[in-house]
Amino acid sequence: MIRTLNDASPVRPAAPAAPPDPAPAGAGRASVTRVTRGRFLAAAGGGLGAVALAACGAPAGAPAGGPAQPAQPVSVEYWSTLPTTHPEGKGRMEAMKLSEAANAEHVKVRYEQDGGTNWEKIVAALTAGSPPDLLVFRPNNAAALADMGAGADVESELKTQAQWAKTRPQVSQTLLDGITWRGKLVGLPLYTVNLAMMYAPEHLEKAGVPAPAATWTWNDFESIAKRAARPPDVWGLDLAWDTTNWQIWAGSNGARFINKEQTKISYTQPESLNAVEFLSKLTHGLGLVPLEPAGELLVKGQTVFERQGPYRMPVLREAGVRFEPLLMPRGPDRPTPYNLASMYSFLFFKSADPARRKAALQVALGCLADEPQTAMCRIHLGMPVSRGAQQSAGFQQYLAQDRQMKTFAEMMPSVDVYPAVPSLEQMWTLRTDAMVKVFKRQDNARNAMLDCEQQTQRLLDQDLAAKK
Repeated sequence: MIRTLNDASPVRPAAPAAPPDPAPAGAGRASVTRVTRGRFLAAAGGGLGAVALAACGAPAGAPAGGPAQPAQPVSVEYWSTLPTTHPEGKGRMEAMKLSEAANAEHVKVRYEQDGGTNWEKIVAALTAGSPPDLLVFRPNNAAALADMGAGADVESELKTQAQWAKTRPQVSQTLLDGITWRGKLVGLPLYTVNLAMMYAPEHLEKAGVPAPAATWTWNDFESIAKRAARPPDVWGLDLAWDTTNWQIWAGSNGARFINKEQTKISYTQPESLNAVEFLSKLTHGLGLVPLEPAGELLVKGQTVFERQGPYRMPVLREAGVRFEPLLMPRGPDRPTPYNLASMYSFLFFKSADPARRKAALQVALGCLADEPQTAMCRIHLGMPVSRGAQQSAGFQQYLAQDRQMKTFAEMMPSVDVYPAVPSLEQMWTLRTDAMVKVFKRQDNARNAMLDCEQQTQRLLDQDLAAKK
């Protein structure tokens, strides 16, 4: 089926109690409009532009540990980018409150935009010279701020924080790479929203098919789907021909669309093309995928397999659906244990006041402590970014009460996240367009992905050419 990208997640039936899928755009997550540093500073005039250029680090002569402890708590402003009634918005707020309480001697947080701000409001505040001190958004937003000259020098600021030296080893390099642009950290990881393959045991049991092994292959997937599906009553796979499904299938075959240096786009390597061809085989060759949009089929009992996240588990349970999550099946070219996630991170804004910069980092780092991470993730069913939090007694006690959530947590060593590239959302759109062309048989996989590769490379080249 074809689903378009009109916000931060693939289109699907609304579920007020569940966060959106970790993919292109979602409610409250506006797309990034390309704003160059020159245009931004020109619009800002003598306001934030002057502040931004003066606020690259602590004043000369400041001690290595940052400014001395203030006589009273420093006030910093936090903007919500999701409504505080949304599970993710509520979870973020819980972590912030716990961190603020733990740092009460140093920080006082002003909470603004409870209804959830968007990128346009953020840019308007920047050009008016009145941005917040921090907020939570995607890494590509952080990269955009850095290129606009509006983001704080996170790498330098973190060096003034003794807590960062303790926290950094607890965050995987994969997640740190996911918030790195031009070789520098542009934000601070907070949590991930994960995806995995889910299957319905009842369809396997009816067909007498054993459950998938923990390490399984595309061939295993095809065999199980063919034996357990009964189209059109029960499909083998609920598949959206979109950017996310390219990512999870190509990723499990070892494909990466951007190199580690963030300079080169690749969509025509065998690992990528074979993933698209395999999805074509499942859809057009074997008839295991519906050709018309039908909404989520797992909750309706009408599919054997569907990729989903833990945030959908309450909906599935309420509907009485049995399900089990596991890693994606591994492809034949470069078999890779694979679990895709979106990462949400703290973004920091430049300020001429070093005390505010330090206080903003303090409260953000406090959110990576075990208690805030556990409390936040219990609310929105995300995953902590800190290994210490993942292994903490509180989080492990929580997982012991939910076997399927524990399975998602055990997948964290195989997690992959989207990169911090300013034009990432435009890249998502190009990739979905290419996938749709193949789905509609308007083009073959190689031609469609080659065109996507060339257009995406142009976007990346424009990003790299932007002045820092």
